[in-house]
Amino acid sequence: MSSFETSLTGATRIDEDDSFFDKISKYMRKGIMYFLIFALLTMNLVSVSVALQCNREKNIFLKIASGIYAFFFGIIYIFINYSYYRIGVKGDTTTCFFCSDNIFPF
Repeated sequence: MSSFETSLTGATRIDEDDSFFDKISKYMRKGIMYFLIFALLTMNLVSVSVALQCNREKNIFLKIASGIYAFFFGIIYIFINYSYYRIGVKGDTTTCFFCSDNIFPF
């Protein structure tokens, strides 16, 4: 199989003449990429939890909209909407009660 055919199938090819460190670096790059994807997904789920905890008393449509917004913008949502706006500007520290038993309150 030529390298062109390998690139078409999406398979990664490890040459026999690659050194040990080249093989390790390929696996390390993949491992780092998987870790970054996992960290991004975890941060987005944490921001969804924060959005749902802060909008606990609102109707279901507002909860869904804020949850989707929080999932798409993740860390930006936590810093801007929660930290800056809700706590800094509004001074609201009572509506966001974080419950450890029910982290996604619908």
